[in-house]
Amino acid sequence: MQGKNSGPWPELGGPRSSRQHGPAGQDTTTTVNGDEDHVPDPTAVELDSKYEKPYEYESEVFNSLVSSGDEGKTAYDTFDEDTEYGEVQFKVGQLFHTMESFKKTMKDYFVHKGKDVLYIKNEKLRVRAACAGCFQIKILYNEHNCGMDFGSNLADRAWVTDKLVKKLFTEPDLKLGAARDHIIDEYNVKVNLRMVARALKVAREVVIGSEKAQYRKTRDYLMELHRSNPGSTALMEVIPQPEFLPLFDRLYISLDVCKKGFKEGCRPLIGLDGCFLKGHYGGQLLSAVDQDTNNHFYVIAYAVVPNECKETWKWFLTLMKKDLGEVPQHGWNFIFDQQKGLELAMKEVNPTAHHRNCVLHIWKNFIKYFKDEQTKQMVWECSRCTTIQEFRSVMEKLKNLNKGAWEYLQRKKPILSMCEDLRCYIMRKMAMHKKRLEHHTGMPCRHAVAAMAKMGLKPEDFVHKWLTMDAIRSAYSVCINSVNSEEYWNPTDSP
Repeated sequence: MQGKNSGPWPELGGPRSSRQHGPAGQDTTTTVNGDEDHVPDPTAVELDSKYEKPYEYESEVFNSLVSSGDEGKTAYDTFDEDTEYGEVQFKVGQLFHTMESFKKTMKDYFVHKGKDVLYIKNEKLRVRAACAGCFQIKILYNEHNCGMDFGSNLADRAWVTDKLVKKLFTEPDLKLGAARDHIIDEYNVKVNLRMVARALKVAREVVIGSEKAQYRKTRDYLMELHRSNPGSTALMEVIPQPEFLPLFDRLYISLDVCKKGFKEGCRPLIGLDGCFLKGHYGGQLLSAVDQDTNNHFYVIAYAVVPNECKETWKWFLTLMKKDLGEVPQHGWNFIFDQQKGLELAMKEVNPTAHHRNCVLHIWKNFIKYFKDEQTKQMVWECSRCTTIQEFRSVMEKLKNLNKGAWEYLQRKKPILSMCEDLRCYIMRKMAMHKKRLEHHTGMPCRHAVAAMAKMGLKPEDFVHKWLTMDAIRSAYSVCINSVNSEEYWNPTDSP
């Protein structure tokens, strides 16, 4: 097989031929299997601006046939770049827009066929243009007598990377084992696991973008959020540098839809938490969530900060207070784990707010030190107490059972890709919860309704407004607007 521009493309099987090009108008000699044939004067000469010497065509067969009605069109088929893997068919005279396209297609073809390829000639001077900007197959040997090899030498890292890029667009969380299985199942090729690991890393950088590059586009992304979702809070703070570009410090996002839905249809209990980011630059992800009427998580706001301390929690709580309103006016309550500096920040920003620690987090830390089942269950018994007297009584029981346990209870994941993942996660959850609402009638237990009716009572008097269908419909009465992909962002021209 040869791709022709300034000479024969690498020959893949069949007899080899070589040609020495002489000046325009002179005869040349071709040697085929040791026999010499005299070739007449070329019928077409074309200058190559790059190499400043004439192109010589063997015959008019490879010139584009142009008629008065089809000026600018060629008589040969142009290869379709969207052809699926395994469906590539080569034809004599076929055109390719670039040599890179020809090589890529050839790789797909021979990997699919399970054939090894040896590049006999791969030189710039051996590529000749059949028509402007195209490459043409001049000779095709399409019969193979050798056995199929499931480890084709053309299935290199670049080839595997190209296939994984397409997969990552639909499965961004693709794991190494799943990536290897995808190459084997879809392309019938066995490749080394280390090669797949390297290819997956490169493909992920292509799809997601390098972490450093994404930090440069953070301001553009926040401006796009403002454009697509008006009323949202999306801001970023940086650290000025005297002689360099400013450094990223932190960002905060609270979508307008989430703020409205929380106020109108969710109970006033806000959960606060933080987790480490595993990227190259590290940091912490702070979040504020709630639960809707069906006990589904409802994200209110999230932020990326350099570390978890009193100062960063105070910054996060202050911005959230501006978005949601004053605690005395709305009666917000808070629940959180024993995060560093959070309790002190809460006392400064919302001194009148009621806040408690999450029992599940306390219990998970508690069972690391106390293994017996009876002692572990006492934690939940303490948490279910609704009065101070009841709590003291249960704590006294725990003291008699295990004094050490009693004393313990007495003491007090690139950045834009992550933000987009969070926004998409919220959108998916809201859509799923809305769909479930279609099957809800709001009718409570029929036995309880019957008992209330017999006593002359109304069920509505026994259901809090936060647990009604009106409340959950209000929480999901609005929707998050889609955000344009990066190429449609309006650049801010700001560092």
